[in-house]
Amino acid sequence: MSFTDYNFSESGVVAVDATADAFIITPAVPIDVRRWGLVVTIAVTGTAGVIAVDHRITAGSDTGRVNAYGTKTLRLNQASMVAGQVLYVEPDNGPLEVNPGEQLVFQVTAAATAGDGVLWAEYDVKPFSGARVLPATRYINAGA
Repeated sequence: MSFTDYNFSESGVVAVDATADAFIITPAVPIDVRRWGLVVTIAVTGTAGVIAVDHRITAGSDTGRVNAYGTKTLRLNQASMVAGQVLYVEPDNGPLEVNPGEQLVFQVTAAATAGDGVLWAEYDVKPFSGARVLPATRYINAGA
């Protein structure tokens, strides 16, 4: 049996009762996102909410921003959304590649009536070489 050491990023507590970009990951090295999700900290009540992930091909710019997982979203069904509940999504076609200079944007696309949680992503760090680092430029300080 083998074990893979994944990296993990998480947001602070985010409200799921308002539509907004809630959490952004901007990697400085290539990463492959394996799964992402939400840990509920305050029960989701009333209207069910939806969280999606977008891929910004240029950090800070919505030009070319696309839904990273197609129709796969995290649907917050309030009937089972109590504090401590963990929900997650995995890609169908292998990990999602995110390169330096790009971003993943986690957004509440449909607001629940109430509720809070912590968004998270689990990923592998990939080698800093080849086509996956084209936007990066090495800076060499030649001195004064």
